[in-house]
Amino acid sequence: MYILGVDTSTKYFSIAVSDTEKILGEIYFDIGLKHSELLYKYIDILLKETKIELENITKIGCSIGPGSFTGIRIGLSACRTISQLLNIPIVGISTLDILAGGIWKYFYSQNCSVKKIVCPIIKSNSDEIYTAIYELKKGYRRLSDYMLLGIDDLIEKIFTEYLGQNNYDEIIFVGDIEYYYQKIANSKIKNLFILDTSVFNLLHASVLVKLAVDIKGEKYSKVKPLYIMPPRIRPLKMLE
Repeated sequence: MYILGVDTSTKYFSIAVSDTEKILGEIYFDIGLKHSELLYKYIDILLKETKIELENITKIGCSIGPGSFTGIRIGLSACRTISQLLNIPIVGISTLDILAGGIWKYFYSQNCSVKKIVCPIIKSNSDEIYTAIYELKKGYRRLSDYMLLGIDDLIEKIFTEYLGQNNYDEIIFVGDIEYYYQKIANSKIKNLFILDTSVFNLLHASVLVKLAVDIKGEKYSKVKPLYIMPPRIRPLKMLE
């Protein structure tokens, strides 16, 4: 079984291909929201480099947001097209799940003896952030709804609802940390880790396909973008 993963939810471009055991190839770079121009081209390059025929892909993993509304639609549209063409399922995975799942896959899948929570952060176009709270134990499990809120409100929520009542030992922050590093580091949350390396703070399709291995997937028409906040669509101005 070969799985193709596509993430175009930010200005970074990431595609990967794997079998059920390992990553076979990944392309990742900053293209500045030019996803529509390059996506099919680089899927073709990736498959040629890994010597995999498109018709041998048996599942597609696609990030569904939150993130860039335009980028998400571009990636999902391409994945739907390939899914319909090959009659294969799509696994739609939240970008927040990808960030949290990456921490579990690379650090805690074998051993997680203490009760940890992970908090992925994705910057929105406003002063608020997209986020959710996850437990790391035997796997990773989302404890909260997907949220859009301010960093101060998030810190207070974590302190009162998770570290205070549920006795979690540590919390890991990951994602768009550079914008909020000082506020988090100087907050009343003490047992915290802030991952400030791009390896884990950026979305990687290689993590997406690892997560997609264990998920059944759906028909292309059933996978929708995850909009925590509705897209802001401006009406066209009439020519005078």
